[in-house]
Amino acid sequence: MKMNYLRQHKSKRGKSKERQFFLMGLTAFILLVSFFYIKPQIFSESSHLVAGPVWRMFGEIQESVSSPLSFFIAKRDLIKENEDLKKKIGRMQPYSFDKDVLIIENRELREALGMRPSEDALLSRVLLRPPRAPYDILIIDGGRERGFSVGDRVFFGESVLLGEIEQVYGKTARVLLYSSAGREVDVFIDDQEELLTAKGRGGGKFLLEVPRRTNVTEGDYLLRIDDRLSLLGEVVDVVLPETGALKFVYAGVPVDIFSIREVFVLPAGETGI
Repeated sequence: MKMNYLRQHKSKRGKSKERQFFLMGLTAFILLVSFFYIKPQIFSESSHLVAGPVWRMFGEIQESVSSPLSFFIAKRDLIKENEDLKKKIGRMQPYSFDKDVLIIENRELREALGMRPSEDALLSRVLLRPPRAPYDILIIDGGRERGFSVGDRVFFGESVLLGEIEQVYGKTARVLLYSSAGREVDVFIDDQEELLTAKGRGGGKFLLEVPRRTNVTEGDYLLRIDDRLSLLGEVVDVVLPETGALKFVYAGVPVDIFSIREVFVLPAGETGI
């Protein structure tokens, strides 16, 4: 009887200690995440070394859960889309297109816009993005071990310039987007020659205060030209006050920074992507 009591007592003590360790670990994790949001700059090399595998594992778990669910939700839409495409193909059959000419024209257009692929551009997975990371900050997979350095430009696809690497660690890097609040970047609007300043407003948005005479309309592009032509944003609204010498142009990053999964990193000084 005494032995049974001792076993039960030890078992309860063991469970109590496990519960305490669990609560301590949970508290430490919450504090770590809170500090990352409030003061991300205090994160040291060692903290990124520890957090990197956790971020990777979280991303893999999220994808493994969401992918099957998305498959079942979208199945009906995919079937309908397939039927619509078949109908469109049927309507297009009477027309004849010169495939080789289209390929040549497309290649010439890409070269004219500075969109040639480059072997120097490195594909990197996004480990943290808003809102899990501070707004207009990305944490990407890969750091010094892949040759990343401060100032490397970060693209989505071939031509959308998102920002630059501002901090590099052993296996991760921190990217500051040009749309970050308070950041300024020189841009052109479409094919105009006047250099303007786009101010980041956070959340993938920009504000430009331009002369009243500037010809700008909704749908125009914000372009950056250095060693190549890059797309930074698209104009979504133009506000013309009743008085004053300026008008206000609101623009946004042409991709969803809240769902971006992969980016290209182009080493500083390299051309093309």
